[in-house]
Amino acid sequence: MPRPTGGWRPFFWPYHHAITNTLAHSWRHGLAPAFVSIHSFTPRLNGGPPRPWHVGILWNRDSRLALPVLEHLRSRPGLCVGDNVPYSGREVGYTMETHAGSAGLSHVEFEIRQDLLTDAAGWECWAQLISEVLTKVLADPAVHQVVYY
Repeated sequence: MPRPTGGWRPFFWPYHHAITNTLAHSWRHGLAPAFVSIHSFTPRLNGGPPRPWHVGILWNRDSRLALPVLEHLRSRPGLCVGDNVPYSGREVGYTMETHAGSAGLSHVEFEIRQDLLTDAAGWECWAQLISEVLTKVLADPAVHQVVYY
């Protein structure tokens, strides 16, 4: 993949170096780590229609984390959960592919709608929900195996 350039370069490389170092450290001290990325998305894109999803789960070929995460989230009444929306994980994402997919690590990306993250109560709610879901999903030894897809 081409190396990014531009005004965000001072943020890009430290972020990716930190991920690399954290994964390497985790791997040296136990099972293969699982990679979880959390982002947010706008309730509307460029004045388009409202995006109904509260959270989207992005993934590509490796379903070891994504499918159980989707199942747990969809079991929550009133929660609108998208599978590869509002963006597609099927389009190779630099972070997930570079740090996890190419290393055979299980991985998933959460995309949370920004209007649900406007205050501490929203942050705490999502942190609690993601923690509950990941605690269950990460208990499966299969997500800590190296598998190349």
